[in-house]
Amino acid sequence: WLNIAVMWRHGRLGRLLFRVRPRHNCRPQLPSQLGRAFQSPLDPLARQRRCFSVVKPKAKRPLRPKEELLRDATHHDVPVRRRAVKDLGKYREDPEAIQAIAKALGDEDVAVQLAAQGAMSKVAELGDERTVKVTLERVSSTCEWTRIAALSTLADITGKFGHATRGSALDLEVDAAVKGRLEDSDWGVRRAAIDTMASRAQTNCEETLEAAKKLLEDQMGTVRESAIKAIASLVPKGSREAIDWVSPRLDDWHESVRR
Repeated sequence: WLNIAVMWRHGRLGRLLFRVRPRHNCRPQLPSQLGRAFQSPLDPLARQRRCFSVVKPKAKRPLRPKEELLRDATHHDVPVRRRAVKDLGKYREDPEAIQAIAKALGDEDVAVQLAAQGAMSKVAELGDERTVKVTLERVSSTCEWTRIAALSTLADITGKFGHATRGSALDLEVDAAVKGRLEDSDWGVRRAAIDTMASRAQTNCEETLEAAKKLLEDQMGTVRESAIKAIASLVPKGSREAIDWVSPRLDDWHESVRR
């Protein structure tokens, strides 16, 4: 029994009775296989090496001809129009590109309008009369979505307070157009108007603060939310007056206003 126990302990009895093959691998391993065997699968450096070896830099897409982009800007497919309008912004100070982008501000699809807004801010310098003028014409559109897109674009393409282009005759027209949309029948236009007005105003601008205080009583919660953000961006931190204006909105029924 002692011999049987010793043979069972060393596995020899099992191999004799059941012809069990040894568990160790007798095949020789290559150096690369040995390296992987001793490498932890959770090794972060190994994962980084695998990622960097697979990912290749994305090739830059060549700029398409302007005539082709102008044609695709009126295509029936939304993604085609969006890409065309976006690429038109790369034709700096080109009159045809500016007109096509301005027309896209009134597109029926919001994605194309957003592409036009971004392209308009790249096609010319900040405060350029050509881009500001064609965008200003869209503020009086009969479509509320076009008015919203035009107001938001004016906030991007006009200079902040103190910019060299501020105070010109065209800039005064922008001020008048933005103020005139604070009482628009569409709540989205009112919200875009107060956002644009606050982004162009100087700190503690009384006219903008009065407009924002008035919109604190607006029937739409998103407009009241924008009014609160406008006040917070114009007054110094910890302003007692601003706290008195905004604190009643802590009991507002709209969650975003309370937040």
